[in-house]
Amino acid sequence: MYDWIVLLGLLLAVVFLAALLPLGETARITFFALVISLSILYEPVLVAFRGRTVGQQLCNLLVVAPTPSGRLPLWKAFVRWLLKVLTGIASFATMGATERNQALHDLPFNTTVEIADPIKASPGEYIRERPEVVTGKLPSRWRRLLVILAYLFLLYILEVLIAALSVSDACFEHSRCDRGDRLAGRVVGTVWLAASIAVCIFGWKGRLWGARARKERPESTRDAEPPVDPPT
Repeated sequence: MYDWIVLLGLLLAVVFLAALLPLGETARITFFALVISLSILYEPVLVAFRGRTVGQQLCNLLVVAPTPSGRLPLWKAFVRWLLKVLTGIASFATMGATERNQALHDLPFNTTVEIADPIKASPGEYIRERPEVVTGKLPSRWRRLLVILAYLFLLYILEVLIAALSVSDACFEHSRCDRGDRLAGRVVGTVWLAASIAVCIFGWKGRLWGARARKERPESTRDAEPPVDPPT
């Protein structure tokens, strides 16, 4: 929220300045390019060089990368931002399925969002790292992949049915959608994307019905010799 306010303020300042100055066509195009550049590079540049945006600083947060400096290179920070933009709020669906509460855009770079200054943080602001659950031997990759695809297909069917019930007939059949239809479509689409991401992660970790990891007996029990009946 803070970052949106800061970025919006910067963009409005640039647009206001461009409107006041007696600029030619070339200069106005330059100002327009500056607005686009600010929108795109605001988060990647700050995360790469400072480890956090203005909003994250106000929230006492820091993006930590597994590098000697703890920072991401600029190109990785840009790809991380782009992935977050493309997936939207659904990107945070993976936080409940990862040990370190990582969002989807954190997973490719193994970054985490942590408390920057522990002294300023209250106990309720901490989220403990989840211990890795050892579930046993995983099913084969092909089986997990097929189960994931089956779940994704069912989710798609469910998404289509819910979308058909959520929007008007004119929108669903003839694509004549009003504002309420478009809002309902975005909500359904976001929930579907978040559920699909969670299915992929849980499925690959062997936590979906149909491809669950098989629990193994402890070594002491598995390797123990069978009991021998005492002589009579």
